[in-house]
Amino acid sequence: MPYLSIIIPTYNRATYLKSTLILILEQSFQDFEVVIVDDGSEDNTSDIVSSFEDKRIKYYFQQNQGVSVARNTGANFATSNYLVFLDSDDSFEQKWLTDFIKVITDNDYDLICCGVRVMKRNISKDKTLNDEIISAKEIYKRLLAGAFAIKKDFFINIGQYDCNMRFGENTELSIRIQANPINVGFIDSTNLIYFPTADGGGRNLKNRAESNIYCLNKHKEWFENHKRVKRMYLQSTAVALYKLSHLSDSKKYFLKAWKNNPMHVKGFLRLFICHFPLLAKLIWKKEESAVLKNQL
Repeated sequence: MPYLSIIIPTYNRATYLKSTLILILEQSFQDFEVVIVDDGSEDNTSDIVSSFEDKRIKYYFQQNQGVSVARNTGANFATSNYLVFLDSDDSFEQKWLTDFIKVITDNDYDLICCGVRVMKRNISKDKTLNDEIISAKEIYKRLLAGAFAIKKDFFINIGQYDCNMRFGENTELSIRIQANPINVGFIDSTNLIYFPTADGGGRNLKNRAESNIYCLNKHKEWFENHKRVKRMYLQSTAVALYKLSHLSDSKKYFLKAWKNNPMHVKGFLRLFICHFPLLAKLIWKKEESAVLKNQL
């Protein structure tokens, strides 16, 4: 039985997947399996996987059901005691797995988190901006695929990923994890390199709005105790609805965001601005990256 199972959901990202698999096979720690769940790809993903003659790489195809279902499928097929979920387009340091193993060996942790380097760039202009470093302790508060290893039994017992979530699924998982007694370990190193992409999950406005609303309703008590996060969710939902031309619903969520903290001046300004479409389009475009960053 391998020590770690790396679970990769993928959908029409054959080129990215090839690069990711090469990096995994170059890891300093080698006692792992890679469980690839193809979520209905129509490109040459299966051919890319077949080109790797390594028995540790396992491939499963399913009809498109979303990233949460795909990750759960991978977890069910995994044979290791610890799971590492990874997106098919991220990168990582050569000691990424080694550092997880060092911490797991020393302690019986349910969850281990590492730091993340977010490679910022202006997507429309392909211009690199200053990177952002997210510490392991911050990752624990919202999670990010590739930045944590989780004990399989613990993951199964808390209900796995919520299949209703097609955006923000890692944050929703972290809310449930924080509500349980947990033994968590942290790695000082910044081992995951995260690349925000133009076609990332947050750009699907319908998925974003529906997932946000579902999560807000599911975890009402938690959000009441985390007002700032609640405001960000309400604001993100309002912007998505506005861009979908659901103006009445959008205004309702801007109002909720302001009522969440009436003393928040920007919240009042957003509520005011949403009544002026031309101005609103300019404002929301600039704020989009900040909103998405808080829901990685």
